[in-house]
Amino acid sequence: RWQRTKKYTKNIKKRGFFVLSKEEIRSVLDYFLNKLQSLDLNHDEFFQLIVLTKEIITNKVEIPNDLQTKSLEIKNNLRNAYMFSKNIKILVYIFLIEKINYLLPQTFFQEFAKSYNKIDLYIEVIFEVFYPAQNIDNLISDMSNSFFDDSFFSQPQLIKKQYIECIYYWFVRKYQLLSRLRIIYYELEKLFNKFVDLNDLEMAMYVYTPLLYLWNGTSSTFEDAKIFNETIDKNLEMIIKKVQPLIQTKQ
Repeated sequence: RWQRTKKYTKNIKKRGFFVLSKEEIRSVLDYFLNKLQSLDLNHDEFFQLIVLTKEIITNKVEIPNDLQTKSLEIKNNLRNAYMFSKNIKILVYIFLIEKINYLLPQTFFQEFAKSYNKIDLYIEVIFEVFYPAQNIDNLISDMSNSFFDDSFFSQPQLIKKQYIECIYYWFVRKYQLLSRLRIIYYELEKLFNKFVDLNDLEMAMYVYTPLLYLWNGTSSTFEDAKIFNETIDKNLEMIIKKVQPLIQTKQ
């Protein structure tokens, strides 16, 4: 499967970016939007749409207002279709529409996090084309902003765990970039501190293991261990002492 992904992304790069006039972009984009609306996009058209999307965002092409409106309406319809079918291709179509409109691909990442272990060819191509290794900070930023927005702490515990699992387990396994582990660490540290403030022992303990692994993976000195003890271990100990009596009282 990985070899097929490489072949497809290589073909995309071979096709390169083509220069279109505003009217040509309108015409071509409208064509693809109609295809997306009817879910009638064949294999070649899918990759052509990826090339078009990449060109639009690379060259900062402004999408006409009427096509923006149309594309966002189609996105909502596709979201409903995805919720019903859980068809991964539809989720990828949503990603492309979000990208074309210069939106954070929040729908894509939030749904991806719920089934990241079932990743398939289409999603692998998306990550290879839009988030290559040299742009990995953009991926971390998009995932963090998609997962950890203002609504995160009001989400069910399962959803919160899925988001943390995705940005930690999936990312570390796929990219294995030690130089970027500390960035993820600081994202999760902010969550840990908020869980401590909320007296949410379950989630504080849940995020503790990724924090420990990420810190140990990028640290090697006694001073580093001391920092982790001061900023994480002591806070965890504090919340355990604070919450445990309440749990025992309820029992």
